[in-house]
Amino acid sequence: MKSSHFLLTASSLFCMLNSQLHAEEKQVYVGAKYGQYDFNLERMAAVDQGQGFAIFGNLDLSKGLALEFEYGDSGNADFEYDGSTIKGGEIRLQHIGAYGVYRTPGTFYGKVKLGVSVNHLDATNLNCPYGFCTDTISKDDGATVYGLGAGLNFAKQFRAELEYTALDSDVDSFQLGILFGL
Repeated sequence: MKSSHFLLTASSLFCMLNSQLHAEEKQVYVGAKYGQYDFNLERMAAVDQGQGFAIFGNLDLSKGLALEFEYGDSGNADFEYDGSTIKGGEIRLQHIGAYGVYRTPGTFYGKVKLGVSVNHLDATNLNCPYGFCTDTISKDDGATVYGLGAGLNFAKQFRAELEYTALDSDVDSFQLGILFGL
């Protein structure tokens, strides 16, 4: 019974969105980003920058507004810890986000985004004195995400963007992305 309610709600939502999409000729983009992730974690003596990627989809709505959905991975970054239990290791962030985006009109444009993200942070290969700690520590949390960027429309079907994004209070990224229209 519950699945039929879900199917009815999902199909109704699809029909409402689909009618809006056909009315205004929306554009769907898929893309990939590559860049640097910076970790500013409490009590870390030193943290290297991670080199990571993100893949994402973008749905242009109207007048510069869009929705973006993204999966990103920071890659591993070495860290040193300031405490007495853990001396160092590697850190990695994976995130899934949904954002509202505004792009200014024009060939060169500005970009602002705001949304939410679910983050999974792993500290692995931990260096502990006397081996008194586990090899991996993980943390899952949600965060408000915001970002600024600039882009270039090469053609109706192709964009390039450079953007800064704050993924959490202590993790941000600076990435170059390419979008292709479908």
